[in-house]
Amino acid sequence: MYEARKEMLHRIPVWNRHQSAIAGYWLKLRRWLLRSYWLHFPFQIIAAWYCYHWYRHTPIPNQAVLAITVLSIAMVLVRMRSFQKVIYLVLILCFVKIENCAMVKDRDKFAADQALRTSQENARFDGIAGRLEESAKMITGGDSYGYIDFTRFITPEIVTEGKYPLHGVTVRINDFKESDRRAMGPLAPDFNIAAIIRDTQADVALGDLPPYHGQPMPETPLLKNHGPRDLDMFFSAFNGQWQEHVCLRVATNSTGTTLAGSYLVRTGTHKLKEWTDGNFPNKADGTPDCHHVMPQDKPPKTAP
Repeated sequence: MYEARKEMLHRIPVWNRHQSAIAGYWLKLRRWLLRSYWLHFPFQIIAAWYCYHWYRHTPIPNQAVLAITVLSIAMVLVRMRSFQKVIYLVLILCFVKIENCAMVKDRDKFAADQALRTSQENARFDGIAGRLEESAKMITGGDSYGYIDFTRFITPEIVTEGKYPLHGVTVRINDFKESDRRAMGPLAPDFNIAAIIRDTQADVALGDLPPYHGQPMPETPLLKNHGPRDLDMFFSAFNGQWQEHVCLRVATNSTGTTLAGSYLVRTGTHKLKEWTDGNFPNKADGTPDCHHVMPQDKPPKTAP
C-alpha cells in the first residue's frame, strides 16, 4: 500500500504535493501572490512615470506596445482590486494614445525625410541639367547672334552679341533694290544675269565667332561699295537663323560727309537689335529716312 501511494505521489505535480517541502513553499508563494494587492502599486507607479515621460517626449513606435504587454501580464498573474483594474485601464489607454502619437510622428518624419530627399535629388538633377544645358549652349551658341556693322570702321565688321560663341556661321548678303533695278529687262544698260547675281548677292562663310567680339569681314565685292544702299543679310549658325536689314545713307555733319546706318536685326518677328546712327538723315516728320519694312523671310534661290 505504501508503494502504491508513493507511485501515485510521483504522478502529482510538484506544486500539488502537500507532503513535499518544495510544494509547501510554492503553495505559500502562490497564496501570497494572490493576496498581495500592493504588488500592483510599483507597476502602476512605474507605468505612470513612463506615461508622463513619453507624453512629453514621444518614443519610437512599438515601445508603448511593449509597455501594454507588460501591464497585461501583471494583470493576469496577480489578483487585484476593482480600483486597480481601473488604474490599469487608464494606463493602457494612455499607452494606446502614446503609441498612436508615435506612429503619426514616425509617418510625418518619414514624409519629411522623403520630401527632403526628393528636393535634394531634384536640386542635383537641376544642377546636372543646368550644366548640360550650358554645355549645349557653348556648343550651339545659345541665344548669341551676330550682325554686320558698316559704320564703325572703314572695313565692314562682323560683331557678335551674347556670351556664347557662334559656330558654323554663314551669311548671304543681298542688295534687292539694285537687283530689281538691273533686272528690269534687256532695256537696262547693264543687264546681265550673271553680273547681276555676282554684284547683288554674296555668300560668306564666317566659321566660328567668339562672344562679344568684332572682326573685319572677309573681302566681298558687294561690300566694297561705300555708297547709300539697302542690304538684307540672312545668317545661319548651329543655334538657328536670323536676319539683318541695313539702310546706309550719306549724311553731313561738322566733320564733313559720312556714311550713316540704320540696323534692324530680328529672328522671325522678334527684334534682337535695332539701332540708328545719330547722323542718319531724317524725313520731314523727324523719323529716319529708312523704310523699316521687315525683309523677306527667305533668301532668294541662286540661279543655276
